[in-house]
Amino acid sequence: MVLKDLTRDAVIAAIGEFDRVGREQFLARYGFAESRRLFVVYQGRSYDSKALAGAAHSYLIGQPPLKATEISGG
Repeated sequence: MVLKDLTRDAVIAAIGEFDRVGREQFLARYGFAESRRLFVVYQGRSYDSKALAGAAHSYLIGQPPLKATEISGG
């Protein structure tokens, strides 16, 4: 699996989860640290990019979330 395979729907679902549980719990749930530089901006809100990608992966049918160690770069 590569990140280019993520769908818009999966990312939007992860954003919804982030909004429901809050940043701290979302990052802890998926094992990510706070982003220092790179964010996804959606409807005026900022989301930690790697954590969002890792979580979004779990919204693809039959896929687990990606771990921080499975996502490289920024």
